[in-house]
Amino acid sequence: MLRSGDIRRGVFGVFLCLLNMQLQAEEFRVDPSLYVSVRYDDNLRLLETNKESIAGVTATPKLKMKMDAEAWDFNIDGSVRSTRYPSNGSLDNNSVFFVANSIYKTELSQYQLNIRNDDTASLNRNVKTILSDAGKEDEQWNRKTRTIDINWQRQLSEDTEMNIDLGRTVVSYRGTVPSGFSGYSTNNAALSYGWEFSERSRLDATASLLQFSNEINTFEYDQTVYQLSYGYSLTQAYGFRLSAGKRVLKSVFYNQLIGCDLFNLLDGSCLSPVLGDIETKNDGNVISASLNTSSEVSQYGIDLSRTVIPSSVSGAQQQDQIKFNYQYSINSRLAAILNTNSIKTLTIEGVNNNRDIKRRILDLSLKYKVARDISLSFNYQYISSLYISDGIDRVSNSVSINLYTVWPRLMSTY
Repeated sequence: MLRSGDIRRGVFGVFLCLLNMQLQAEEFRVDPSLYVSVRYDDNLRLLETNKESIAGVTATPKLKMKMDAEAWDFNIDGSVRSTRYPSNGSLDNNSVFFVANSIYKTELSQYQLNIRNDDTASLNRNVKTILSDAGKEDEQWNRKTRTIDINWQRQLSEDTEMNIDLGRTVVSYRGTVPSGFSGYSTNNAALSYGWEFSERSRLDATASLLQFSNEINTFEYDQTVYQLSYGYSLTQAYGFRLSAGKRVLKSVFYNQLIGCDLFNLLDGSCLSPVLGDIETKNDGNVISASLNTSSEVSQYGIDLSRTVIPSSVSGAQQQDQIKFNYQYSINSRLAAILNTNSIKTLTIEGVNNNRDIKRRILDLSLKYKVARDISLSFNYQYISSLYISDGIDRVSNSVSINLYTVWPRLMSTY
């Protein structure tokens, strides 16, 4: 068991390490910020009946720290999102996010380490963090995702490069686990080769492997993907990318009923079941396309994709997604922003397919820059969540007023 003295010594050791890195850095920056939101939602838990209208306040303090030297960069990004509902304290929730990133560069190579820890509450209504496989919105839970990723990039010639990527992700639930859900872990490896065969065009070939295992040890799969990507940039303000590939998914279901040695002669029930492992195979295609463009007053982007994602609800879900974003600067201080996201999931391998979902999200914002470090925004969000198994569309509408401020930056240069 950790004692308070051990914790203090650990914190002090981390502080000394960071202080030493600061003294060696050529530039050291700390950027604190605060986001405060007052939101009203007419169906917070996306219920079919007995919808609950409620108002809440969210505060998100955030801290970014960056250290730069000639050959390496180090970044830390952490935030805590705390939401309180005065009329129903049982819905109060907290989410914690932490990212650490380090890059070391040589003349021909780049080494990168990424560590991420997300502890996300189910009632988090941030459009960027709503997950299609995470759990039912009418149940309260916290989902913890821990990821470590190591990347090596090597410049082979003036126009070609090679990338090797290794990673591990562990997903678990804290507190109440949504019914039919379980945590899981994945190990992944990828090898890619990139070729810039013209000033505006690039071609990438990638081979990747992902190994999935759920925490109750009933189901595993290996997915191999071979993918070819083409990117084209007409100007700095216009870009297009298309990727297509083939996937092969091999699954194993452990301790499944595969037969019976002895039956009850009276009712036909099995008295001596035979258990064994069942292996399956599922082939398919993956594809993605994106288009981004910008001008002096506007910018927009559209992304379409079909991928296979690890899932807490089953094992492997095919996810079709269309995202669109548009931003228009009305003047130097005022901007209008539109984001849409449409997701459809289909369980292709696993133990539970009654959580396949169609979800549509519309997010409209009007953002005003009050001062250099302060901005104010008004937001409307629409969420439609339909479980394919019951065909019932659960809808939520919310409005919010949001304040974002960046405190004066702390910077030192050596």
